[in-house]
Amino acid sequence: MAHPLFALLRELDQQRLWTVLDSTSPGIVMLTVTIADSRFEIDVFEDGQIEYAEYAGGEGTLPAAEALEQTLRRFGAVPRWALSREQ
Repeated sequence: MAHPLFALLRELDQQRLWTVLDSTSPGIVMLTVTIADSRFEIDVFEDGQIEYAEYAGGEGTLPAAEALEQTLRRFGAVPRWALSREQ
């Protein structure tokens, strides 16, 4: 019997939906699917369990480059484009 992950991937492919796979932690594969104004995050567990969350609606505009840089620095990440400006 095939793992439910593969059945889900086949279904999403048949629906021609763009899917991004990510490994969020051991034993879990997260699929991100965007449809119109909604984003679905689907977690598929090693034991075959599937959970999902839907984020509906627009998320507004992206912040200005400086605000984004400050946000990233707060979390310990320095974007490469910010480093090139500092030199």
